[in-house]
Amino acid sequence: MKGKRALFDEGFIEELPEDPILAGRRVCEHFLRFDDGFKSTEEKLRTFEVYLDCIGFARAFAEAKGLDVALPEIEAGLGADRWNLNKIVEFFEKWGKQLVATMTNNVIDNAWEVYRVKLGTGWCYQFSEKDFDRVQHLINEVRELISKSKYFEEDHKRRLLKRLEKLQAELNKKMSNLDMLWGLIGDAGVALGKFGKNAKPFTDRIGEILQIVCRTQAKAEDVKGTLPLRLLTGDQTEPNEKES
Repeated sequence: MKGKRALFDEGFIEELPEDPILAGRRVCEHFLRFDDGFKSTEEKLRTFEVYLDCIGFARAFAEAKGLDVALPEIEAGLGADRWNLNKIVEFFEKWGKQLVATMTNNVIDNAWEVYRVKLGTGWCYQFSEKDFDRVQHLINEVRELISKSKYFEEDHKRRLLKRLEKLQAELNKKMSNLDMLWGLIGDAGVALGKFGKNAKPFTDRIGEILQIVCRTQAKAEDVKGTLPLRLLTGDQTEPNEKES
């Protein structure tokens, strides 16, 4: 913005959590602290352009994170700024409350699933002692590889490390779903696409993690064998090609 510093600058964006709900809550809190810093509506109106910029950011953020957000309609015409300003503040207040409610419900739902498994009333996937220890070890190795790698950009490296830290914190021998672990295949695919053979140490370890996940899932669902992981094993067989 000409002559004014954007509220959501590059430094703020880089520090946002990966989780879209947590990130959205931080966005709302940051805006409301800014808004509370003014003593009067007249003071706010002198920085009205910043308020409009914040709505533009909210729109881009919601689009990037796949969130369904009802943005306020901005009125045109003389004398509309005060009305628009109130609507913008009201939007961030309401959105912030919705995100807090979502976070609260997610915590309750996650706790319910975890305790159902621990109390034996819920269906779960269960790692063997050996497999669980091996997955933990492999994740530690992946984290170390990423930390020391010269191929990942710093921002990408920071996001991956945060994701692995969260995964490791939530990993248990008994789990109601394995979605977080399956999500690693996307990271491996990006690494392969960007770095080719240089990504091998990284993708080899993720491939082993996912083989353990396959085995654990197959056992829980009484399926013989494991699912193929062609992306990570380098199998070039075409989908329509008959296997001999």
